[in-house]
Amino acid sequence: MLSDATRRHHRVLSVTLALAAGLLTACPGHEAEGDPCEPGGHLHRGADADFCHCGPGWVAAEDALACEPDPEADSGFPFAEAEADACALAANGLTATVAHEVPPATVNAFDTVYTLELAPGSEGFSGRFAYDAHVSGRALIYLGGEVPFSFKEGVLPVLHEQGPAPSACDAFHSVIGVRLLAGVRYTLEVGPTADATATLLIRLLP
Repeated sequence: MLSDATRRHHRVLSVTLALAAGLLTACPGHEAEGDPCEPGGHLHRGADADFCHCGPGWVAAEDALACEPDPEADSGFPFAEAEADACALAANGLTATVAHEVPPATVNAFDTVYTLELAPGSEGFSGRFAYDAHVSGRALIYLGGEVPFSFKEGVLPVLHEQGPAPSACDAFHSVIGVRLLAGVRYTLEVGPTADATATLLIRLLP
């Protein structure tokens, strides 16, 4: 037989659990929802408000939390027009060397061609580097060396447009176009590859 004190304790516990269950059920947004910014971008949780970071060809809607097709978007990034300038920077521009380290070294210098020193691993050489976007807008990312790479915001790959392989010089083997958001730190992951170094140029577009 349960004592009166035990019965009272059980009744209080049952009522508490029922109230908690009701609060959870009534709380808006308790159930997980999909990203409202997809497929053109992804959601940012801001301190004051949430907003969408939209990829190339998309723009944040003015009256809703969503990415919508950009009516002013052109056919894409000016890969062909920008290639000569990129090659000129590779031949005569500013240069710097950075090595893979933890936390990642930054590759923020304006119009600078970087030599990336990669770290050896069981599957080859690889490295991680950081880029801090100080302005919002479009950019072209050139990479020299036939190596796999990804450009990420946190753990998410940034939406990008793949350009044709550069042919005006031997400095670069691939290029992508991305849309940057001011205040965001991006991560460039290179490798694994058989090469111990790679070449990088990040060019902001007007």
